[in-house]
Amino acid sequence: MPLLTLVAGLVGSLLAAAPAFGARVTVVPARHVPGQLVHATGAGFPAGVRGTARLGGTRVAQFRVGRHGRFSLRYSVPAGQRRGHHLLAVRAGGRRARLHVLIRNRTRTERSLSVALGARRLDLAPYTAAPSATRVVRGWGWPRNVRVRASSGRAVVGRARTTGQGRFSMSVSPSTQPGVHWVVVKAPRRRLAVPFAVTASPPAEPAPAQPPSPSPVPPPGGSASTDPRIAAAGDIACRPENPVTSVKCRQGPVSNLLMGAGLSAVLPLGDEQYDQGELANFLRSYEPTWGRVKSISHPAPGNKEYGLGGPDGYFDYFGARAGERTKGYYAFDLGSWRLYSLNSNCAQVACGAGSAHETWLRQDLAGNPRTCQIAYWHHPLFISGNAGSAGAMRQIWADLHAAGVDVVLTGHDHHYERFSPQNAMGVSDLSGPREFIVGTGGASHASVPTSGPAAHSEVRNYDTFGVLELTLRPTAFEWRFVPEAGRSFSDAGSQDCH
Repeated sequence: MPLLTLVAGLVGSLLAAAPAFGARVTVVPARHVPGQLVHATGAGFPAGVRGTARLGGTRVAQFRVGRHGRFSLRYSVPAGQRRGHHLLAVRAGGRRARLHVLIRNRTRTERSLSVALGARRLDLAPYTAAPSATRVVRGWGWPRNVRVRASSGRAVVGRARTTGQGRFSMSVSPSTQPGVHWVVVKAPRRRLAVPFAVTASPPAEPAPAQPPSPSPVPPPGGSASTDPRIAAAGDIACRPENPVTSVKCRQGPVSNLLMGAGLSAVLPLGDEQYDQGELANFLRSYEPTWGRVKSISHPAPGNKEYGLGGPDGYFDYFGARAGERTKGYYAFDLGSWRLYSLNSNCAQVACGAGSAHETWLRQDLAGNPRTCQIAYWHHPLFISGNAGSAGAMRQIWADLHAAGVDVVLTGHDHHYERFSPQNAMGVSDLSGPREFIVGTGGASHASVPTSGPAAHSEVRNYDTFGVLELTLRPTAFEWRFVPEAGRSFSDAGSQDCH
């Protein structure tokens, strides 16, 4: 993920945790170049209202404030904007926040971050660096001729004294642990915080493979040591401020199942981040857990990712791994298999017969014939649960059936369920795809439905978090539900490809 995107999200999450008074705004990078894409995040605005952002008097963005008084937006610096200092003014629902930004006419690597609350401002550079890096914090608009102190965690990492103009500069050496941290600057009756990121050196990768747990004997034509193994689950990460309990917010323990498992790919099945797919929450909750295997992840979007009206947080976080921003569907090969990540948010990306989505799928299926294939998305077509059936995906199911697709993976309802193969109308058909619902990524548990199991439902569980592992043989597949540590439910089996 681009570092600008990373820190924009970090600032948003930090401001979200600040007191509710005052409208706050932050931008990254702090210094602009004409034509550059800039991220801005704000908090302390009235919920649900529309707002505008103006740079030097020119409107550069419109946005809607979320239900918690926060927003996240991106804007492009106008190509003809002259050099010098310009006022970024953000206004929504009678509140406004302002920040002076510097525009340069030359391209350079920009690594500073700026955050403002009222007249107070902090700049930090570099905002992301290796553990040994020293950072510089500068302030404007602070009380004059007073001492200021910078702390990170419980440690004091810098001291300075403001000038007669209320400015200061200090060098700080905060935490050396990889991850997200922040520096809090305090003066008499004033405080402001700015986040930073410490990168691992070298970048962390999934741990080396460990011997897998016993699994069914491989069918002929496959090798346990060379055939790809993948893991999938959806409905994953709670808001970062939500506490971890035995029945909620278990994204951390579930993500531990992915580490050292020798996986070739991880398939997040939508609703990766609650409540509304905010980039800030992705970075504080998903990133430290499931984000540890981001380099092998191939996500599908859920309804939560569209919670703010558009899936910007999702695409900003996953980048090109999530496909084109206006589509959210794509395909890739893994071993001899072809995998399709589809978008079941059909109100936002049409998926009915003749839609661009469905047409692309039919053409790709025809142009890339495989013995074995998987499709996955968020909303299940068949379900024994309370979330409801995604009938809009029926045509896509029919296309998959016609092409001989073997497996469909979904989430949305927070339980595990396995169905026998069936056609798009819910009629048992051994040539149809077998659907798994794996809404067990950690967020919470669904209640047991009072209506009883759906037709062709073979296995259901409503009280265990975990992931579904699939071993992809050349002509068959094996499945195994792996529960989080301390739980005993599992489900395993194998099937030949069509």
